Amino acid sequence: MENLTETPGQRLKYFIENDLKTTINECASYVSLTPKTVYNYTDGTTKLTAGKLKPFTDKWPINPEWVMKAIEPRLFSSITDKHLQKVTDCVECAKKDLLIADLRSIIRHYEIVISEKNDMLNFLKDINKR
Repeated sequence: MENLTETPGQRLKYFIENDLKTTINECASYVSLTPKTVYNYTDGTTKLTAGKLKPFTDKWPINPEWVMKAIEPRLFSSITDKHLQKVTDCVECAKKDLLIADLRSIIRHYEIVISEKNDMLNFLKDINKR
């Protein structure tokens, strides 16, 4: 690892390229971050913190102490194919998304109905005052 891993960003980059054997762009897609964000972490533009490492440590068995302070071990366990699976949309999730959209539409409809009823009620109250 020579002097290529002197900073937390360099160590994160080492992990991405050597342990995950992937690119920063691809890594970003695994952790739902933009490639620019991950590039900023690895080149030191953005200072890494434990909170910023959380998407990585939640997804992979990387030791945050190694990234932040170069304290071994680098990994708590080996990287497996399971660690390299992207989150994919499942059929069940798609059905739930459609249900949520339908329910939002129904709610919006009733909000309009209630608003119209309130307008009518206010109109009748005004007539009644005269």
